[in-house]
Amino acid sequence: TPARDKDIVIVNANAKATEASIATGLGALGVKKAGGDVVLIDLTRRGQCTHYLYGYFGKFFNGRLVGSMATSQPEVRRYLCWMPHPDLASRAWFGEVDKQVFVDTWAQALELLRASYGEYASVSVIPDGTLCYYQNG
Repeated sequence: TPARDKDIVIVNANAKATEASIATGLGALGVKKAGGDVVLIDLTRRGQCTHYLYGYFGKFFNGRLVGSMATSQPEVRRYLCWMPHPDLASRAWFGEVDKQVFVDTWAQALELLRASYGEYASVSVIPDGTLCYYQNG
């Protein structure tokens, strides 16, 4: 069953690690409407692919469909990104840049989550968020 109404949704981007934005979008569907955190785990060293339609190509040039990307996920408080090799040029792919927190270790992610939720939170873990999708609603 899909993640629904959770404080925290942990989503792995393993199979298509160069397209981790698919996983963050899926994770956002599972957090509580009142707010929650999406934790992205992406352990690739390759970084994110540049999409010819949605990609950013410097300061003044973008793909033709950049403006059609989702710009706000109000139910997501923050995106905790555990990416030992972060690709900061692709930050727009993961959601709202001002909500992103990049961590170097899993221990750092847990520390931030415990500070917000204590020892008890409703949590869902999605084994791989790049090869599946769930209908929202």
